[in-house]
Amino acid sequence: MNEFGENFIQVFDEEGNEITLTHLGTIEQDDEIYMAFVEAPDEPVNLVEMDLELIILKVEEEDGEEVLVSIDDEAEFDALYDRFIEELSEEFGEEEEFGEELDEEDDEDNEELN
Repeated sequence: MNEFGENFIQVFDEEGNEITLTHLGTIEQDDEIYMAFVEAPDEPVNLVEMDLELIILKVEEEDGEEVLVSIDDEAEFDALYDRFIEELSEEFGEEEEFGEELDEEDDEDNEELN
């Protein structure tokens, strides 16, 4: 667990800016593990009411450590996005509103985070 708690991680974008992400869920597909995140808000809010970008990262092992990497294959990302939306909608209980907010975001913003 890091200083923010088990549901938060800190990563760096391509420009070297530090970003805090909130972990929403983890799924396994085709023997691979994927994690869904949104950028952590500065203060507590209802995630369903926010305009959010869903960030999906793949868990890979490098030198014995787990690292998160972006998904470059658009078809793979789209399939994972749909599955995460379905699962998160069930969890949050507001499928239409939650899915609509995230569907508006463009997956080309899903860039590799270190």
